[in-house]
Amino acid sequence: MGKLIDVNQIVEQVTSHIQDAPEMIKDLIADPQSTIEQITGQGLDGVDPAEIIEQVQSKLGEAGIDVEGIIGGITENLGGITENLGGAVSGISGGLFNK
Repeated sequence: MGKLIDVNQIVEQVTSHIQDAPEMIKDLIADPQSTIEQITGQGLDGVDPAEIIEQVQSKLGEAGIDVEGIIGGITENLGGITENLGGAVSGISGGLFNK
């Protein structure tokens, strides 16, 4: 059985790391999943990075750190990843089935 991922623990780790190194916010916006995995040292295996980011943004806001726009930038990047994957999958399946 795989290791159970504790979202709250991930949120705490990411929040703490961003508080200690606020420059990491740009990495979190550019590549949320990879940055979270880098900070925590574990894969997200089925956990939605957007869920983690929302909670991190809330905690940082409570701590008085200005995080305005983080979610928008990250959501945009996650959407781009989804679109790229969708395009790749349709291209592959089109190539397989149009023979």
